[in-house]
Amino acid sequence: MPGRPALEAQLSALDPVSAEAARLLRLSYFAPDLSPGDQSRMLALPPGLWVRNPAARWQRAGLRDGDLVTAVEGDPVCGPQTLLRWGSAKPPGAAVEIAVLRGGQTMHLSIPAPDR
Repeated sequence: MPGRPALEAQLSALDPVSAEAARLLRLSYFAPDLSPGDQSRMLALPPGLWVRNPAARWQRAGLRDGDLVTAVEGDPVCGPQTLLRWGSAKPPGAAVEIAVLRGGQTMHLSIPAPDR
């Protein structure tokens, strides 16, 4: 959000216990249906954008439910805004290069930029 520090900067200003609690609360807010075990596994992952129900054309490009997008066009993913920024910077249908963590392996995919 404009004028607001990135989550990483916010968390680095907190003590470790408060930072972990803030991450858990944020995860619980955005994914309330996760079990405590799934929450623990999610918090152990590197920063990224967790994919849930990708659009059909992104599925055809190789993106799967449960993937973790860790980079877009070489930029680390800080949240949905990273993907949205690159998707809107390219013409509809143009290739957007992403790095995805799936099953412990990093994959590189090329997905089409969204229509506007």
